[in-house]
Amino acid sequence: MKLRQHSNREEFLEKNLKEIALGARVLDFCCGTGMNGITALQYGAAYVTFTDVRQQTFTNWIENSNYGYDTSAVTDNNHTWKYVDADNIEELPNQVDLHNLDIIIYHGHFYHARNHNSIIKILSDSSAKHFIFETKGSGDLNTTCHWHLEETEDKWNTWVGDERLTAPVGSPSWGLSKMLFEYHGWKIKDVLQQKWKHYGENSEFSPILDQTRVYFNR
Repeated sequence: MKLRQHSNREEFLEKNLKEIALGARVLDFCCGTGMNGITALQYGAAYVTFTDVRQQTFTNWIENSNYGYDTSAVTDNNHTWKYVDADNIEELPNQVDLHNLDIIIYHGHFYHARNHNSIIKILSDSSAKHFIFETKGSGDLNTTCHWHLEETEDKWNTWVGDERLTAPVGSPSWGLSKMLFEYHGWKIKDVLQQKWKHYGENSEFSPILDQTRVYFNR
């Protein structure tokens, strides 16, 4: 799979996840392809629970070797995939055993969320001691949130008659994200930021965002 631009994901995970993954029980929340949870398995995690709203994305990643990622660490006995909608985060404790976790991984969704504090609050009410987090937006320490309308389904399914189905979502600044995590008892151990152009480094139309990766612990 060709990335839109250089990603510092592997660099960050090797530095911060590798040293804590051995034997760990991991939640890969809003996992998408599951690549981060798979990396945890490669680093020796005992079990990973993958959650999201579209299992096909995860299944395609596992089954399609053309993406170029090694998924051989995934076995029938070391993972499960569960449907969890972050918009209904209050249901998570009924879906996942939050008190049997060591590590939470949460990448690629926080800047699409509508209930940021609730998500961090529920995830914090777990036994996890480590939190590997990624978000995109403003990388400064101002406590702001950029709200915008976003399609509620895949782009081809967002039209009903003459109306597009959208919902407001917010992209918190790094400062606001930091404040929420610290409020719920997390401490920063490492931060890595880079500029990110969604449509690729060479696109003149792509907005420039700050991508922030953080390792929290408590």
